[in-house]
Amino acid sequence: MKNYINNKSLGEFTGIASNINIYGTKKVVIESFKKILECNESLIIIKTCDSRISLWGNKLILTTYSSGYAEITGNIDRIEIDDKKNKTVK
Repeated sequence: MKNYINNKSLGEFTGIASNINIYGTKKVVIESFKKILECNESLIIIKTCDSRISLWGNKLILTTYSSGYAEITGNIDRIEIDDKKNKTVK
């Protein structure tokens, strides 16, 4: 269950929500993330405050990386967003 304040999630209200911009199948920009968990030319996994973003493809390159900002280019085949809140711990 999400917390909402004036139709915004708590992450958006506090300014820690991540922004994902997708430019066709060649470029993705992710803002406000915590860290990069994996990076190679076929898979890039980025951890945000509330999810994990996995980009699958080939010739993937992390072209720009700075504090909380990443730009990925290449042939992007698939993007997966795993919401940590829906995971169960055993």
